[in-house]
Order: sequence, then C-alpha cells, then structure tokens
Amino acid sequence: MHSNMKNSVYSLVIGLFSFGYVSCSSSNESAPELVHSNFQFYLEPMLDSLQSPLQLIDISENEQTFCVVSQTGKISKYTPQSSSLTVYADLSTLMAPMDSTFAEMGLLSMALDPDYSSNHKFYAFYTSSMVKNIGGVKITVSSFVWSETNDQILKSEHKILELDHPGLFAVGGQLEFGPDGYLYIGIGSGDPAEAQNLTNMLGTVIRIDVTNNGDLPYAIPKDNPLLPNTPKEIFAFGFRNPYRFSFDSKTNQLLVADVGKGLNEEVNLIQSGKNYGWPKYEGDSLTEDETYKQLLVENNTFPLINLPHKVVNQFGIAITGIQVYRGNEFPDLQGKYITSDWNGDLYTSDVSNKDSIKTTKHIIANIHQYAMPSDTLIDEGEQLVVPEFLINSISVDKKGELYLLCQTKMGSFNYAGKLFKLVYKNE
Repeated sequence: MHSNMKNSVYSLVIGLFSFGYVSCSSSNESAPELVHSNFQFYLEPMLDSLQSPLQLIDISENEQTFCVVSQTGKISKYTPQSSSLTVYADLSTLMAPMDSTFAEMGLLSMALDPDYSSNHKFYAFYTSSMVKNIGGVKITVSSFVWSETNDQILKSEHKILELDHPGLFAVGGQLEFGPDGYLYIGIGSGDPAEAQNLTNMLGTVIRIDVTNNGDLPYAIPKDNPLLPNTPKEIFAFGFRNPYRFSFDSKTNQLLVADVGKGLNEEVNLIQSGKNYGWPKYEGDSLTEDETYKQLLVENNTFPLINLPHKVVNQFGIAITGIQVYRGNEFPDLQGKYITSDWNGDLYTSDVSNKDSIKTTKHIIANIHQYAMPSDTLIDEGEQLVVPEFLINSISVDKKGELYLLCQTKMGSFNYAGKLFKLVYKNE
C-alpha cells in the first residue's frame, strides 16, 4: 500500500513569506515585523498511501531503514533503497476503538530502548480504553519485545504507566529517550485546570528510568526535581498539549512543541522543575479565559519561540513538531529551529539573539488558499475544507536531515498519508 515515488521528485518551491518577532521572556507582548527569505527546497516524495503517519524513526545499521508509526496502531519498517514497506508490529487490538473522523487517540508514538540492538525492546504510547465517567481515555505506556510474529509481540507487553485523561484532545503523546538514558513522556492536560494541579501528571513532561528499575515498572531518576507534594515523575509542568519534543543533538537541550488553543503556538526550552504557565498563559499571552486569568502561577517560564495565530495571514493553528537542524543538506539552516504546523506550514527560527528571534514562514503548496478554522476541527453544518497537506509531524534521520509526515485528508483510516524528505534546491 505504497508506491516508490522517488523518481518523480516534486518541485514544490516553497516560499516565501517571512515573519519575525521579538521574543518575550519576561512579558506577554510581541512585536511582529515583516522580513524576507530566499530559502527554497524540494519535497522529495518517499511514500504515499499511508494511514495517518505520525512518527519516523531512523533505525539504520548497514542499510538506511526507518520505522513509520501510524495512529491506527501499525509500526512499519521502510527501506528506501528497495522501496520495501513491511508491517513490523500491529498494536491496534490493544487500543480503544477509534472512529473515522478525528481525535487524538490511537498509537501516538514509539521509542526504541537504548539497548535495542541486543534486547529488541521498544516502547509505545497509546490510548487503551475509554474512560466514560470523565469523557476521556486511558493513556498507556508499555514496553514490547520484537518477535517474528505479532502475537508474540503483543504477549510481550509490559505496562509501564497508565493514566486516565479527561477528553479526547490535548492528549500529548511523545516518547523519547534522552541523552541521559531516561525516558521522557509528554502528557497533555485535557482539562485546562489540570496543568497546574500537581496531584497528577496531566499537562507535564515526565522523566523515568526504565532500564535500571529492578522489579518495578520504572524508577525515579535521583536528579528529578522532586517538587513538594507532587508525583516524583514530573520533570516540568504547565503544558496544554506537549504533542512533540526533541533533543538538540549538539547541545542536548530538550525542546517541547506545546499546542495552543486559540492564541499562540509555542516552543519551550525545558528546564528541570519549571512551570510553563498553561492555562493562565498561552505562549506569551495572558489567557482570554476569565476563569484562569486570576490563577496563581508562580515563576512562569515564557516560551523560547512564540507563534501567534493572528500575525499576517495567521501563523498557525497547531504546532506538530520541533527539530534543531544539524544536517548537511542546508548549510544556511545549521543550528536553526525548524517547526511544523498542522495547517501545512514550516517555520525556521534563529534564536542566536535571544532579544530578537527571527522566525521565517514557508508555505507548502500554497497552503493558505484554503480556509482552516482555528477554533474548530469539525463543522457539522457545512463541509469542512482542509489543506492539501496536513503536517502530522517533522522528523530527522541519523544524519540530521528533515522529513515531513503528512496527510491530504483528515481522519485516521484513509490512505491519504505521505512521507516527504526535504531536499536542497540548487538554482
């Protein structure tokens, strides 16, 4: 259910609106200004006919090979050289039922154990059941051992963490092992009030030790912040929906893409024990919700990058990825922050000057000829018009090069998913 499209490279010249703004590390005001960029690139098609692809992981050894993670529960192995795509594991029978429209449910990410080459263990973040009394879902994080049959893989499941989550949105979903060997997990708040309620782990990034845990599901790293009267797993808190995060391969800094509600999208530089402000703050802005304006938020940490929804043709509607570019394909992007938005936009941000962070907007396939409401996903009265390319996530390979996981229709079960590689356009 894919095709080899590498010989028909799309010359989608992206271009060429650019915006900058002043970063607000201690205030909630921003000053946008129009700037220009000549950055151009190809989108090289790698795969199509995918089902809601959310994540790409480079597992290359002798030959370039990737894991492609589908929201429907399938994990596939993809080898570009031979155009081979084979199902690696199918976790769908473990998941809560999903409908054909849209919700942040299913298999949301996976991570390979640091010792995967010898123990063949991987971890998955998925929604395992409905929780009717709170109108939500149960988040489950489990380990599995790869085997020759899918039945053996399913039988190897060892549940690490289970958590009831209110609602079907703002679930979070990212798993990744940090350079320190610990497993980091992004958990969405669901209910805004939960992000400042530190009696649970909603609206947080947690950090656990799953490799030196003895007979326990996991251990708590000794240098976790261990905030008073809070779960010891919490590493940072005050997030709405930390859907994707990544570690800078050069500096080891942790960067979280936190999906906003109606005002801003944001990228946060994560520091141990810090509060990132939701729901009183959304990015650099004070919330519009009167319920939370008076909320006491001590020592709020403002975002490194703030992407306002209403700056020149709408900056974005839902941030879906953050990577610091460390590849060789685009020398001009070296060290810059690359973010993706669900509405089809890419942004490059230069944070070398913390007082004036320049953010450049690149429009994919003239995406803004389409109308995408920022306050609703499904319009029951009229047919919803969606962009040509919804960017589900942005990933990198072991060389630091960039890939986009996209789909052309909303919904998890259609075969409208595509994988692209960003390739330098040589004039």
